[in-house]
Amino acid sequence: MPTAVPSTLDWIPPSITVSNVKPGDITTTTFVLHNDNTVPIELSTVELRDGALFTGSTPLTVDISLSAAGACPLNAQAIPPDTTVTLTMTASLPAEAGNEYQGLTGSATVVATATEAAVCEPAIAGPGGDLASTGSPVSIGLTLVVAGALILGGIAVARRRRAR
Repeated sequence: MPTAVPSTLDWIPPSITVSNVKPGDITTTTFVLHNDNTVPIELSTVELRDGALFTGSTPLTVDISLSAAGACPLNAQAIPPDTTVTLTMTASLPAEAGNEYQGLTGSATVVATATEAAVCEPAIAGPGGDLASTGSPVSIGLTLVVAGALILGGIAVARRRRAR
């Protein structure tokens, strides 16, 4: 079970403020995040929204994403120790939004909690190829037993078909 991580995460709570936006407009801002911990961390985020742009039938939407570069290969939400990643916030007002959003403003701030990541192993290439090793090696004996079982199964099916 993940445990709390020491508070050595270099973090300035990211926020994005949008004003004078037109339907279909997209505003993007990026932030750098560095994990100074000795353990990999996983972020859980809560977005705090304020302003009239977040009301109505076609409100402003804000998406938050963590760059894949630098993240743990088997857990895209985890950041390895001593690694820097980029957090991107994208605010967009749907093209279907009407004139009621003219002159309105809005602000979104991200509050993040860092916990120790349960999974952050590197993908290691297996012997003789670029694919990652995903389990224990299979012995030649086991391979022969499985091949023999398949051959015997094929013979049994062929005999049944001939007997009909």
